[in-house]
Amino acid sequence: MRVLLYAATILAFLCGGSPVFAQGMEHDVEHQDLHTQNHEKYKEWKTPSGSSCCDEKDCRQVPYREGINASGETEFHAFILGQWRRVPPLVVRPYASPDFEAHACYWADYDSEGGYVIIRCFVAPRNS
Repeated sequence: MRVLLYAATILAFLCGGSPVFAQGMEHDVEHQDLHTQNHEKYKEWKTPSGSSCCDEKDCRQVPYREGINASGETEFHAFILGQWRRVPPLVVRPYASPDFEAHACYWADYDSEGGYVIIRCFVAPRNS
């Protein structure tokens, strides 16, 4: 699979296209595999408004950082699509992590500036 990905990246570059498309393809394949591992648990999680955190393919384990902000409150950052992103406090959910790791459910899309991410739910490993 990786050989095909590299070939697609080179082909996109040689044809004047952006290799970002090929990187996105790799993310989609890896993302789906990671989501599938815990899908049954993700289906149970709800957003603060009561809708499902899971949109059938958008949840996965993520690297995270935990710290204290200027107001003295706990703050999380999740590493999503190659960047550290602040987790809005409202989306930090009280659920148990299925594997003692942090998990995020998010929507991501590419725009003219490279992309954006909307984090729907975040579950910290300490909730395990």
